[in-house]
Amino acid sequence: MGKKGLTITVITLVFLLLAIVFLFSSAKPVGLREGDQVPTVVITLYDGSTLTIPGSKPSVVHFWASWCNECRKEAPIWKGAGYDDVIIVWISYKDLENKSLEALQKWEITFPAGKDPGGKLAKLFGVTGVPETYFIKPDGVILHRHIGPMKEEELHSFLQKLRGK
Repeated sequence: MGKKGLTITVITLVFLLLAIVFLFSSAKPVGLREGDQVPTVVITLYDGSTLTIPGSKPSVVHFWASWCNECRKEAPIWKGAGYDDVIIVWISYKDLENKSLEALQKWEITFPAGKDPGGKLAKLFGVTGVPETYFIKPDGVILHRHIGPMKEEELHSFLQKLRGK
């Protein structure tokens, strides 16, 4: 390769590198983050009813799946997490309805649980995997987004903050 060919190659590589840097630096994060306002969402629950968030109470939206080992391990900490002044809803993520219902029963989860047809809710929230949990203040602002499994102390701490305690 001659001097001219080398110069063209170097210029081309520099241009491609700059284009890649520009694309990644200008990309906006997908989904909702802490401090973002959650738009009004109607969730279809497995029992056929619907739940609207945000509502007049603080709410927790928990994405999970029956096939998720971390979700299975985390499930017991949710049993004592209910408060009358907080709405907690579990949304199954990329799961079959019958498998979700079996897991809810086996894990003794009594919170409202819903479907996510086509993954629309997961896309809106920006779910990266499961488990993933969103703590939403009564005004609809996300207080905390937790990616991955939680420890019992973490869950109760975030619930207390959500409740203003």
